[in-house]
Parts: sequence; structure tokens; C-alpha cells
Amino acid sequence: MGTRHTIERARAEITTRDKEASTSVERNRAAWNAERETLLAHAEDDAKERVNQALERWQNETAAVLAKAQQEWLDAEETRLAVAEIQWR
Repeated sequence: MGTRHTIERARAEITTRDKEASTSVERNRAAWNAERETLLAHAEDDAKERVNQALERWQNETAAVLAKAQQEWLDAEETRLAVAEIQWR
């Protein structure tokens, strides 16, 4: 009876440890999933911010190029008008 009792206690201990390990694994998995979701959300926010910054930079660069082109066109028109006035005199 002593050996049988020892085997039963060992089986009970194994069952208990197995349940504890399963609980620990589930708890760790849940924590990891929560952390992963947080990291993914931050990565998405960072990506959106970089896209917004790139868009703003592109808009500013485009506005600067258009303003320069417009000024160059106005300068060229002013020169053409001056030449035309001289030719008409």
C-alpha cells in the first residue's frame, strides 16, 4: 500500500504541476498578445505619423516649386512685355 500511495501522490503532483504550467503558459500567452497588440498599435501610429510628415513635406516642396515657377513665368512675361513695348515704339 505504501508504493501505491506514493504513485498516487506522484500522479496528483504531476497533475497539479501540469495545471500550473498550463495556467502559466496561458497567462504568459495573454500577456504577450496584449504587448504585441500594443506594439502593433504604436507601429501603426508611427507609420501614420511618418506618412503625414512626408505628405506635409511634399506639399511644402510642391508649393515652393510652384511659387518659383510662377515667379519665373512672371519675370519672363515682364521681360517679353518690355521687349514688345520697345519694338512698338
